[in-house]
Amino acid sequence: MQKPSERPINLPNVIIALIGVLIFIQIIIAYGPDAIAHSLYQSLIFVPARLSLVTNPQALIDYYQHSNLAKALDFSEIAISSPLGIETYLTLMSYAFVHGSWTHLLINILTLAAFGSPIARRLGAASFLVFMTACAIAGALTHYMFHWMEFTPVVGASAAISGAMAAVTRFIFTPNQLRPLHNAQRDINKTSAETLSELKNNKSAVVFIMIWFVSNICFGLFPRAFGVNDAIAWEAHTGGFMFGLLFFGFFDKITQQKT
Repeated sequence: MQKPSERPINLPNVIIALIGVLIFIQIIIAYGPDAIAHSLYQSLIFVPARLSLVTNPQALIDYYQHSNLAKALDFSEIAISSPLGIETYLTLMSYAFVHGSWTHLLINILTLAAFGSPIARRLGAASFLVFMTACAIAGALTHYMFHWMEFTPVVGASAAISGAMAAVTRFIFTPNQLRPLHNAQRDINKTSAETLSELKNNKSAVVFIMIWFVSNICFGLFPRAFGVNDAIAWEAHTGGFMFGLLFFGFFDKITQQKT
C-alpha cells in the first residue's frame, strides 16, 4: 500500500495563506493602476503623525509650529490629505501587509515560514493570527512612542515576525528538545514553554536573544553598513519581539494546561 505523498511545501495552511496575501498586495502596489495602488498603500501603512492627529492633534500642531521643519512642511495640507478616523487605528496592524520592495517581502516570507510555522502548529490558525496581530500592534505602538511626530510611514511584517521569533525561544531551546525548525512539530508541540525565569537560565535561548537584539540595533542604527538604503524601524521590531517573548504563554494552550 502506497503512503500518501508529502506536500511539496510543508508549511501550515495559515502560513501559505498569509504568504499568498502578502504577495497579492505587493503585486497590486507594485504593478496595479496608480490610483488603486496609491489608495491601497495609503490606507494600509502606519504613519505615526497620522495617529497623533487623531489622539492629540494640538500637540502635533505645536510641535511643527515650533520646530525648524515648520517652513519646509506644509502641515495643513498633509493633515487634510491624511485619512483620519477608525481606519487610522486599523493601520496599527494593516501596515504589516505592505512592503517597501520585493527584497523586503522575500526576506519576511522566508522568516515567516521558518519561525511562524512552529508557532502556527502549536497555536492553531485562529490563535496564531491573533498572536501575530498583537505582535504587529505592539511593534507599531513601540515605534510610535519614539516617532509620534513623524509622517514617515512604517511598513512590513517584521515586527510581527519578530514576535514569532521571540515566541520560538520559549520552547525551541528546551533541554533535549532542540530540533531543526522544519522538524519542530514532531516533539516540541508537546513541550510546555519555559517561564521567563527558566528562560534566563537557558544559555542557548539567552545567546539567541542577545544576538537578535544586537543585530536588530545594528541594522536599525547603521542600515547602510548592511547595504540597506532605507531606514529600518528597529523600535517596531523590538516591540514585537518583546511582546512575543513576554506574552506567548497567554496564547499557548500547551503551556496553560501544564500550569
